Amino acid sequence: MKRQLYVYASLIAMATGFSACSGDGTVPVRKFKVTTGSSPVSAGVDSDALAAQKKLDDKRAEEAAKLSNKPPVLNAISDVHVNAGFSFNVVPRATEPDGEPMKYFLQCPVELGGPKESDTPFFSVSVSAELATQSATCAVIVVEQGQYLQKSELQQFNVNITGKPAPKEQSAVSKVIQSIAPKLCENLEGWAKTVCEIGGAVAGGLMK
Repeated sequence: MKRQLYVYASLIAMATGFSACSGDGTVPVRKFKVTTGSSPVSAGVDSDALAAQKKLDDKRAEEAAKLSNKPPVLNAISDVHVNAGFSFNVVPRATEPDGEPMKYFLQCPVELGGPKESDTPFFSVSVSAELATQSATCAVIVVEQGQYLQKSELQQFNVNITGKPAPKEQSAVSKVIQSIAPKLCENLEGWAKTVCEIGGAVAGGLMK
């Protein structure tokens, strides 16, 4: 009877991949792989352990990809000289080592239109005709639009504006002349009064 069991167990081993042990007639289970779909699964292995290992592998792959990802490189931008009432263009030149698309950002003072953003390397900035001669600072930065949103170094440039001169403050003497001229001329008539008023205005202007 014992030999019959052993022979039976041997037949099972041949058909299923189990191995039979001689002697006591027991049939221990041997580890084997079962293919489900395209991924082999080891029998007797904890599925939670497999999931944890996959998660760890994915995290390592992501970290490696992030380390290999390089930020955009933005060239220096030349200073701008512009007259009040006109406009100027900013054309940033940047490269992205990983071939990712880029978005461009321009930051200027409110007087020059404030912040702008663009999907193309081009900005047009208008300068108000009311601005006096002054200098302002603008900056450009480029951000890649891939998975990690790496950004370039900030590139600043100056905008030198030639505008209308600032009004001069009226002197105290000029104020006095312009205030007393009407009183001096009020008793005159005709051309005499006109000449007096013009003379007061001119004198006041020359004393500014």
